[in-house]
Amino acid sequence: MKKIIILGVAFMFLLVNTSAFLVLGTNNNIVGIKDPLSSATGEFGDFLTMYDFNGITSPSSDHIASYKLGIEDVNDAPPKTGPVVDGLTEFSTSDYTRIYNQDNTWADATSSTGKQLQHFQLNIKENVSEIKSLNIRWLGHASRTQVYLYIWDFKDKNWELIGINRFSNKDAFVSKTFINGISNYINDTNGHLYLVAITKAATLLKQHLYTNYIQIKVGNPTTVTLKDDAYHFKDENNYVEWWFFDVINETQDIQLNGFSSVDIGIFNRNSIYEIREKYTLSEFYASYDIPDIKIGDNFIEALDDKTFLIKGNLNDGKNRAIWNLTLTRTAPPYDFIESPGETEYLCYIPGSWVNGTIELNGDTYSMDNSYGYHDHNWGGELYSPSQWAWAVVCKPEDGFALAMEKVEHFKWYTRAIFVTVGDNTIYFEDIDTSFYEYEFKLRLTPPFFTYYPKVRHIHAENKEGYAIDFDAIVQKNIPISMGIPRILNEQVSLFQGSLSKNGQTIYSFNVLGFTDYSVI
Repeated sequence: MKKIIILGVAFMFLLVNTSAFLVLGTNNNIVGIKDPLSSATGEFGDFLTMYDFNGITSPSSDHIASYKLGIEDVNDAPPKTGPVVDGLTEFSTSDYTRIYNQDNTWADATSSTGKQLQHFQLNIKENVSEIKSLNIRWLGHASRTQVYLYIWDFKDKNWELIGINRFSNKDAFVSKTFINGISNYINDTNGHLYLVAITKAATLLKQHLYTNYIQIKVGNPTTVTLKDDAYHFKDENNYVEWWFFDVINETQDIQLNGFSSVDIGIFNRNSIYEIREKYTLSEFYASYDIPDIKIGDNFIEALDDKTFLIKGNLNDGKNRAIWNLTLTRTAPPYDFIESPGETEYLCYIPGSWVNGTIELNGDTYSMDNSYGYHDHNWGGELYSPSQWAWAVVCKPEDGFALAMEKVEHFKWYTRAIFVTVGDNTIYFEDIDTSFYEYEFKLRLTPPFFTYYPKVRHIHAENKEGYAIDFDAIVQKNIPISMGIPRILNEQVSLFQGSLSKNGQTIYSFNVLGFTDYSVI
């Protein structure tokens, strides 16, 4: 067999105002968590537990939700005292019922003037030292203003911002997964965790603060399940969902890629192939329980929670690609920050071994012991940021994986990096991104021009003393039209850099991975 390297295979489902087309493409999508999750026992063993307000009645001696009306402070932050706020009134039993499920019922705090505040105390039963992942999700909105969600930091003794719903009069999730410093947010004596949702600085208009649902997940090693990587479409008018896979073999030279309709792009040495087919809605199937997805003869099958099979067959009349690949995960899933207005982003397989074959125009290439990646995007709104820069890389034999979601258009969109080395996963925010050596080239075929930086430099630090510093240097580029004038550049890049703690290098890397860069 011939050898090959691949960047990107993806399944995509897109529904826009009841007209549908299906895609095997380069990015992926999903939607929400609803069902209770089970917990396994065992000291420092794997477990996953969900906490919400299901079954809570007023007055509560367990989880407690309260509100405060008419706060006159002009700041957007909660009162400086904490974690308990003075002057709270506990929710009624009917309000507890309204916030334990994702539906169209809300607990509503309102007054004639001033900011509105809702305060949540949840009691975490697990030993804090055993928790490796903490996920916070709040669903709701405010009338005529924005909602800020905070968590109490016991170490720094202040309210730390989780996120903002910037939409007035519209529900949106505000969520975040904590990997580092989890003990800062859970009292190690009584297990209390405190959240505050508060409206933006007071106006003369009457404000309402609506909470639809609130959920805390704790896990070891992760809070992500196969159900999170499954299908999530509900009844959104504008909806996109896709499951994306990258595969690379450093000894060879090929990339597999795609977007819109069923589309695959392949780098093979100095040649680039783009193969695209469209399918009808009747040829699409997806499970809501596990990531089993089928579009025509192309499908994803989850063999277990760490092993995926992807198979496909595309022929556009000029070129044909057939692939049969198995990915075995080597790093835990990454659940990225959710910023209202974006599609959600879950990296279920940030690093994996890949085995199998891909056939291109009759030539078969072995992908055994290759590196792989899989993520998933989804949402009920069109993907609004006009410019973003994404990057992933892994080296399974070292237990190394890195994934970055960086949106450039607005500072308040998602900006995060997860890095795994061995059993240690580190999280970074507020990423410093620099771009160099821009490439511009006119084309005779759509998208008619190519524009992207050849080099990006990334630097980030966190409160635990970790720092990540690397260059991603573009080796090959496929420009994809996302609707004029937006262009998405899918790229094979060389990652060169290091991870350090307190100034001491922990791990250095020089390995091929993948980037993309969109422009409008």
